[in-house]
Amino acid sequence: MRAIRLMRSVISDLNIDLADMCVLTEAASGPFAVTPVIAAMAGAERVVAVGRNSQWGSFNNISAHIRSLAKASHCPDVIELTDQPPTAYARCANIVTNLGFVRPINSELVALLPFDAAILLMWEPWEFRQGEVDLDACRERGLPVLGTNEKHPRLRIFNYLPRLAEQLLFERNIEVERSRLLLVSSHPFAQSLEKGLIASGAEIYFFDPTQDSNWSTPATSLIPEVDALVIADHRSHSMVIGGDGLNAATLVEAGVEIIHICGVVDETSLASVGLAKHPERLVSQGVMTVTTDYLGPRPVIDLHAAGLAVGSELVKCLRAGDDETTARAKIVARGLGADFTNNK
Repeated sequence: MRAIRLMRSVISDLNIDLADMCVLTEAASGPFAVTPVIAAMAGAERVVAVGRNSQWGSFNNISAHIRSLAKASHCPDVIELTDQPPTAYARCANIVTNLGFVRPINSELVALLPFDAAILLMWEPWEFRQGEVDLDACRERGLPVLGTNEKHPRLRIFNYLPRLAEQLLFERNIEVERSRLLLVSSHPFAQSLEKGLIASGAEIYFFDPTQDSNWSTPATSLIPEVDALVIADHRSHSMVIGGDGLNAATLVEAGVEIIHICGVVDETSLASVGLAKHPERLVSQGVMTVTTDYLGPRPVIDLHAAGLAVGSELVKCLRAGDDETTARAKIVARGLGADFTNNK
């Protein structure tokens, strides 16, 4: 019931209106199950949620969870759950979300979309990963692609990052208060993490691999003095542990806990010395081991609702006769949308 209250709140606060629109999104598990329900609650004419069996659960179980959430929210009965490919529904889709089971949004899918379709990244464009959305195909069709301004005052998604780090630290018995932390991070995660952890009483030693190619040398000298290493490097391809980064054996000798939110680490180096990071999930560069939903449903609800809000406004602009460039500029100017050219 709390999740439903949060959904209603953000729909009202952002004045989301999806009337006469079809949303193509994913059928996902856990907190991410909210996206099709938010769309239905916001008045979408049709919501197609595509899914499949995966490590996150069976399609049947996830579908049952979404149906249960939709029933509890008393939203219109407009959600269609399917394990068919997204291309089967592209011709009717006005809003396409760049979420797991919808991807890749490739040239084949883009070619099928109507003239008034918009593609939503559902996060800030600096997080863009090659192969997820064919930007050239979208531009050729004149279909706008926008992200969501996670720093918008109604969202404040970045404020959850230090809380996420703290939760992971607590799970490894690091108190945060009066703890010494070696933070290896990059913009824009770094600012929020450093500020938030200091505010919680931690002493921070900070290094940004994107700014200093020799960061590991001074960082290594601090290892005996710190309680934990917090890795939150979303942008750099530099190795944080292993290679030219920190030596795994040195971390073991010092008894340093490793909190891995994102960043490149050599799992082989860790295994060779019996060193476990937390969380243990293996991820590639640019992917988080856990996201802010680890704390609770609000960040996902707010962010995905905001993405749908951006999409609805883009569709309205296209239907009013704006080209994709004008539509993008208008929505970015209103504060909730984030574009590739102006997102820092």
